[in-house]
Amino acid sequence: MIARLPANDEAHRQLGDVLASRSRWEEAIAELRTAVLLRPKFADNLARLGVVLLASGRPTEAIEVFQRAATLQPDN
Repeated sequence: MIARLPANDEAHRQLGDVLASRSRWEEAIAELRTAVLLRPKFADNLARLGVVLLASGRPTEAIEVFQRAATLQPDN
């Protein structure tokens, strides 16, 4: 899907999730960062990136990302 639609944030988010499920952290983070770049005001992209950063042992970065997501959806 990414080959056909490289600017599709959902495709990058889904690939990031698959890579994270296989503990391929750096690749997953790269895909999720791409999703965020493509759609920076979509809190779900930030939330997924935060979860993967946390799971990969990068809590400081995860907190920053979660804070950005919270500013976009303060009631969530």
